[in-house]
Amino acid sequence: MKDYLVINPTELQKLEVCQTPSKLKAAAPFLVQVGEKKAKDGNIEEAIATFKTALTWNPQLKFDPQKKAKEFENKGKAELLMHLHNNQYNC
Repeated sequence: MKDYLVINPTELQKLEVCQTPSKLKAAAPFLVQVGEKKAKDGNIEEAIATFKTALTWNPQLKFDPQKKAKEFENKGKAELLMHLHNNQYNC
C-alpha cells in the first residue's frame, strides 16, 4: 500500500491520514506527471493546480506551474496534429 499511494498521488490526495512528509515528497514527481497529462488534454487550470500541489509536496522541485502547463498543452496539440495528419495520409 505504501508504494501504491506514492505512484498514485491522486489517491494519496484523498487520504490525508496517509500524507506523511516522506510520502508526499516521493509522490510529487508522479503528481507532476498527472499535471502534464491534464495539460496535454487541455485542462490547463487543473494542471496548474496539480503542479502547485506538487510544488507544495516537494519544494525542491523547481518549475513555473503556468509555463509547464502551457508547454504540455502545446505538446498535446502537436501530438493531436500529428495523429490527425497520420490518419489523413494513412501513415
